[in-house]
Amino acid sequence: MAPTDAETLTQLREQIQQLAAAVQAIALKQEEYINVQQQEKYDSEQDSSFEEDAENAITELVPEFHGGESAEKLLDWIATVEETLECKRISFERCVPMITVRFRGSAAAWWAKETASRERLGKPRILSWDKLKKKMRKSFLPVNYDHVVYQRFDNLKQGSLSTVEEYATEFSSLLRRVDLQESDQQIVARFVGGLWMGKMRYTLRLLNPLTLAEAKQKALIVDDRPENRGAVQIQCLVLEPVVVRGSLLRPRQAIALLVLSLSSIVFPNKSTSALLS
Repeated sequence: MAPTDAETLTQLREQIQQLAAAVQAIALKQEEYINVQQQEKYDSEQDSSFEEDAENAITELVPEFHGGESAEKLLDWIATVEETLECKRISFERCVPMITVRFRGSAAAWWAKETASRERLGKPRILSWDKLKKKMRKSFLPVNYDHVVYQRFDNLKQGSLSTVEEYATEFSSLLRRVDLQESDQQIVARFVGGLWMGKMRYTLRLLNPLTLAEAKQKALIVDDRPENRGAVQIQCLVLEPVVVRGSLLRPRQAIALLVLSLSSIVFPNKSTSALLS
Protein backbone atom coordinates (compact mmCIF):
# COMPACT_ATOMS: atom_id res chain seq x y z
CA MET A 1 0.00 0.00 0.00
CA ALA A 2 1.36 3.43 -0.95
CA PRO A 3 2.35 5.71 1.94
CA THR A 4 -0.08 8.38 2.91
CA ASP A 5 0.66 12.05 2.45
CA ALA A 6 1.33 12.39 6.20
CA GLU A 7 3.86 9.54 6.18
CA THR A 8 5.61 10.97 3.14
CA LEU A 9 5.82 14.36 4.83
CA THR A 10 7.27 12.78 7.99
CA GLN A 11 9.95 10.94 5.97
CA LEU A 12 10.89 14.16 4.16
CA ARG A 13 11.23 15.99 7.48
CA GLU A 14 13.51 13.23 8.86
CA GLN A 15 15.68 13.36 5.73
CA ILE A 16 15.93 17.15 5.98
CA GLN A 17 16.97 16.86 9.65
CA GLN A 18 19.62 14.26 8.75
CA LEU A 19 20.96 16.46 5.94
CA ALA A 20 21.05 19.49 8.25
CA ALA A 21 22.97 17.50 10.88
CA ALA A 22 25.42 16.26 8.24
CA VAL A 23 25.96 19.81 6.91
CA GLN A 24 26.52 21.09 10.47
CA ALA A 25 29.06 18.33 11.17
CA ILE A 26 30.92 19.17 7.95
CA ALA A 27 30.94 22.87 8.88
CA LEU A 28 32.34 22.09 12.34
CA LYS A 29 35.09 19.92 10.86
CA GLN A 30 35.96 22.66 8.37
CA GLU A 31 36.12 25.22 11.20
CA GLU A 32 38.28 22.89 13.28
CA TYR A 33 40.60 22.31 10.33
CA ILE A 34 40.93 26.05 9.71
CA ASN A 35 41.70 26.66 13.41
CA VAL A 36 44.37 23.95 13.40
CA GLN A 37 45.92 25.42 10.25
CA GLN A 38 45.95 28.91 11.75
CA GLN A 39 47.47 27.63 15.02
CA GLU A 40 50.18 25.73 13.14
CA LYS A 41 50.93 28.83 11.09
CA TYR A 42 51.10 30.95 14.27
CA ASP A 43 53.33 28.40 16.02
CA SER A 44 55.58 28.24 12.98
CA GLU A 45 55.89 32.03 12.89
CA GLN A 46 56.59 32.11 16.63
CA ASP A 47 59.25 29.39 16.31
CA SER A 48 60.79 31.20 13.37
CA SER A 49 60.85 34.49 15.30
CA PHE A 50 62.31 32.77 18.40
CA GLU A 51 65.00 31.03 16.36
CA GLU A 52 65.89 34.31 14.65
CA ASP A 53 66.17 36.07 18.03
CA ALA A 54 68.25 33.18 19.40
CA GLU A 55 70.60 33.24 16.42
CA ASN A 56 71.03 37.01 16.76
CA ALA A 57 71.79 36.66 20.48
CA ILE A 58 74.42 33.98 19.86
CA THR A 59 75.99 36.02 17.05
CA GLU A 60 76.17 39.11 19.27
CA LEU A 61 77.26 37.51 22.54
CA VAL A 62 79.29 34.40 21.61
CA PRO A 63 82.72 35.10 20.08
CA GLU A 64 84.08 33.08 17.17
CA PHE A 65 85.91 29.88 18.05
CA HIS A 66 88.93 29.00 15.89
CA GLY A 67 90.13 25.83 17.58
CA GLY A 68 93.70 26.88 18.32
CA GLU A 69 93.02 28.69 21.57
CA SER A 70 94.48 27.70 24.94
CA ALA A 71 92.58 25.40 27.28
CA GLU A 72 91.60 28.35 29.47
CA LYS A 73 90.21 30.30 26.50
CA LEU A 74 88.23 27.27 25.33
CA LEU A 75 86.66 26.85 28.76
CA ASP A 76 85.91 30.57 28.98
CA TRP A 77 84.24 30.30 25.54
CA ILE A 78 82.16 27.34 26.76
CA ALA A 79 81.13 29.34 29.86
CA THR A 80 80.07 32.26 27.62
CA VAL A 81 77.93 29.93 25.50
CA GLU A 82 76.18 28.50 28.56
CA GLU A 83 75.56 31.93 30.08
CA THR A 84 74.04 33.07 26.76
CA LEU A 85 71.79 30.01 26.46
CA GLU A 86 70.52 30.45 30.02
CA CYS A 87 70.07 34.22 29.79
CA LYS A 88 68.19 34.06 26.47
CA ARG A 89 66.28 30.89 27.44
CA ILE A 90 67.50 28.98 24.42
CA SER A 91 66.93 25.23 24.53
CA PHE A 92 70.10 23.26 25.32
CA GLU A 93 68.63 20.42 23.23
CA ARG A 94 68.39 22.20 19.88
CA CYS A 95 71.01 24.94 19.93
CA VAL A 96 73.97 23.21 18.23
CA PRO A 97 73.23 24.46 14.66
CA MET A 98 73.20 28.04 16.00
CA ILE A 99 76.43 27.62 17.98
CA THR A 100 78.49 25.87 15.31
CA VAL A 101 78.06 28.80 12.92
CA ARG A 102 80.54 30.58 15.22
CA PHE A 103 83.24 28.00 14.35
CA ARG A 104 86.08 29.24 12.17
CA GLY A 105 89.35 27.83 10.85
CA SER A 106 90.41 24.50 12.32
CA ALA A 107 87.27 24.38 14.50
CA ALA A 108 85.03 24.63 11.42
CA ALA A 109 87.11 21.94 9.67
CA TRP A 110 86.87 19.68 12.72
CA TRP A 111 83.09 20.09 12.87
CA ALA A 112 82.66 19.39 9.14
CA LYS A 113 84.72 16.21 9.51
CA GLU A 114 82.79 15.14 12.63
CA THR A 115 79.44 15.71 10.90
CA ALA A 116 80.48 13.83 7.75
CA SER A 117 81.82 10.92 9.81
CA ARG A 118 78.58 10.55 11.77
CA GLU A 119 76.53 10.69 8.59
CA ARG A 120 78.70 8.03 6.95
CA LEU A 121 78.35 5.73 9.97
CA GLY A 122 74.60 6.27 10.17
CA LYS A 123 74.78 8.05 13.54
CA PRO A 124 72.25 10.78 14.43
CA ARG A 125 73.27 14.42 14.21
CA ILE A 126 74.56 16.12 17.36
CA LEU A 127 71.88 18.58 18.42
CA SER A 128 72.29 18.97 22.21
CA TRP A 129 74.78 21.35 23.78
CA ASP A 130 75.97 18.82 26.39
CA LYS A 131 77.00 16.35 23.69
CA LEU A 132 78.78 19.04 21.64
CA LYS A 133 80.58 20.31 24.76
CA LYS A 134 81.78 16.80 25.60
CA LYS A 135 83.10 16.36 22.03
CA MET A 136 84.87 19.73 22.13
CA ARG A 137 86.55 19.05 25.47
CA LYS A 138 87.77 15.69 24.19
CA SER A 139 89.10 17.14 20.92
CA PHE A 140 90.56 20.50 21.98
CA LEU A 141 91.80 19.99 25.55
CA PRO A 142 95.13 18.27 26.32
CA VAL A 143 94.76 14.55 27.01
CA ASN A 144 95.43 14.79 30.77
CA TYR A 145 93.95 18.26 31.27
CA ASP A 146 90.95 17.18 33.37
CA HIS A 147 93.16 15.03 35.61
CA VAL A 148 95.72 17.81 36.16
CA VAL A 149 93.08 20.46 36.88
CA TYR A 150 91.18 18.17 39.23
CA GLN A 151 94.39 17.48 41.17
CA ARG A 152 95.05 21.22 41.45
CA PHE A 153 91.50 21.78 42.64
CA ASP A 154 91.59 18.85 45.07
CA ASN A 155 94.86 20.08 46.61
CA LEU A 156 93.94 23.78 46.69
CA LYS A 157 94.55 25.44 50.07
CA GLN A 158 94.60 29.10 51.00
CA GLY A 159 98.08 29.11 52.49
CA SER A 160 99.33 31.71 54.93
CA LEU A 161 100.49 34.06 52.14
CA SER A 162 97.19 34.10 50.21
CA THR A 163 94.28 36.36 51.11
CA VAL A 164 90.75 35.00 51.38
CA GLU A 165 89.80 36.93 48.25
CA GLU A 166 92.68 35.45 46.24
CA TYR A 167 91.84 31.96 47.48
CA ALA A 168 88.14 32.41 46.63
CA THR A 169 89.00 33.64 43.12
CA GLU A 170 91.28 30.66 42.44
CA PHE A 171 88.69 28.26 43.89
CA SER A 172 85.97 29.61 41.56
CA SER A 173 88.31 29.57 38.56
CA LEU A 174 89.24 25.91 39.07
CA LEU A 175 85.65 24.95 39.87
CA ARG A 176 84.58 26.19 36.43
CA ARG A 177 87.23 24.02 34.80
CA VAL A 178 86.50 20.67 36.45
CA ASP A 179 83.55 18.44 35.69
CA LEU A 180 82.59 18.13 39.34
CA GLN A 181 79.49 16.17 40.32
CA GLU A 182 79.06 17.44 43.88
CA SER A 183 76.22 19.09 45.78
CA ASP A 184 76.32 22.70 47.00
CA GLN A 185 76.98 21.46 50.54
CA GLN A 186 79.98 19.41 49.39
CA ILE A 187 81.42 22.36 47.45
CA VAL A 188 80.97 24.65 50.47
CA ALA A 189 82.72 22.05 52.66
CA ARG A 190 85.65 21.98 50.19
CA PHE A 191 85.91 25.77 50.24
CA VAL A 192 85.78 26.03 54.04
CA GLY A 193 88.24 23.15 54.45
CA GLY A 194 90.81 24.97 52.32
CA LEU A 195 90.93 28.09 54.51
CA TRP A 196 94.19 28.24 56.44
CA MET A 197 92.95 29.75 59.72
CA GLY A 198 91.33 27.22 62.06
CA LYS A 199 89.39 30.02 63.74
CA MET A 200 87.93 31.09 60.41
CA ARG A 201 86.92 27.53 59.51
CA TYR A 202 85.26 27.10 62.90
CA THR A 203 83.37 30.40 62.63
CA LEU A 204 82.17 29.67 59.11
CA ARG A 205 80.76 26.35 60.23
CA LEU A 206 78.85 28.22 62.95
CA LEU A 207 77.45 30.61 60.33
CA ASN A 208 76.41 27.59 58.20
CA PRO A 209 76.62 29.01 54.63
CA LEU A 210 74.44 27.08 52.17
CA THR A 211 76.04 28.15 48.89
CA LEU A 212 79.55 28.92 47.66
CA ALA A 213 78.67 32.59 47.14
CA GLU A 214 77.45 32.83 50.74
CA ALA A 215 80.55 31.04 52.03
CA LYS A 216 82.84 33.48 50.16
CA GLN A 217 80.94 36.48 51.49
CA LYS A 218 81.06 35.29 55.09
CA ALA A 219 84.71 34.25 54.81
CA LEU A 220 85.57 37.83 53.87
CA ILE A 221 83.60 39.06 56.88
CA VAL A 222 85.46 36.88 59.36
CA ASP A 223 88.86 37.29 57.74
CA ASP A 224 91.14 37.29 60.79
CA ARG A 225 93.97 39.40 59.41
CA PRO A 226 94.78 42.47 61.61
CA GLU A 227 93.33 44.98 59.15
CA ASN A 228 89.97 43.20 59.25
CA ARG A 229 89.68 42.62 63.01
CA GLY A 230 86.86 44.45 64.73
CA ALA A 231 84.96 44.89 61.46
CA VAL A 232 81.76 43.65 63.05
CA GLN A 233 79.77 46.47 64.61
CA ILE A 234 78.03 46.52 68.01
CA GLN A 235 74.73 46.91 66.11
CA CYS A 236 74.83 43.13 65.52
CA LEU A 237 73.47 42.69 69.04
CA VAL A 238 69.99 43.90 68.09
CA LEU A 239 67.33 41.23 67.75
CA GLU A 240 66.76 41.78 64.02
CA PRO A 241 68.59 40.40 60.96
CA VAL A 242 71.73 42.48 60.36
CA VAL A 243 73.64 43.18 57.16
CA VAL A 244 77.39 43.03 57.77
CA ARG A 245 79.59 44.01 54.83
CA GLY A 246 76.85 43.01 52.39
CA SER A 247 75.84 39.71 54.07
CA LEU A 248 72.58 39.12 55.94
CA LEU A 249 73.18 37.57 59.38
CA ARG A 250 70.55 36.33 61.80
CA PRO A 251 70.85 37.42 65.48
CA ARG A 252 72.49 34.21 66.71
CA GLN A 253 75.01 34.26 63.86
CA ALA A 254 75.71 37.96 64.31
CA ILE A 255 76.30 37.57 68.05
CA ALA A 256 78.61 34.58 67.53
CA LEU A 257 80.57 36.56 64.97
CA LEU A 258 80.77 39.61 67.24
CA VAL A 259 82.02 37.56 70.21
CA LEU A 260 84.70 35.88 68.13
CA SER A 261 85.83 39.13 66.52
CA LEU A 262 86.11 41.00 69.83
CA SER A 263 87.76 38.01 71.52
CA SER A 264 90.40 37.83 68.80
CA ILE A 265 91.39 41.39 69.67
CA VAL A 266 91.46 40.89 73.45
CA PHE A 267 93.01 37.40 73.32
CA PRO A 268 94.92 37.32 70.00
CA ASN A 269 96.93 34.20 70.92
CA LYS A 270 94.01 31.96 71.93
CA SER A 271 92.35 29.47 69.60
CA THR A 272 88.66 29.66 68.72
CA SER A 273 87.82 26.49 70.65
CA ALA A 274 89.51 27.92 73.79
CA LEU A 275 87.58 31.18 73.46
CA LEU A 276 84.27 29.35 73.12
CA SER A 277 84.88 26.90 75.98
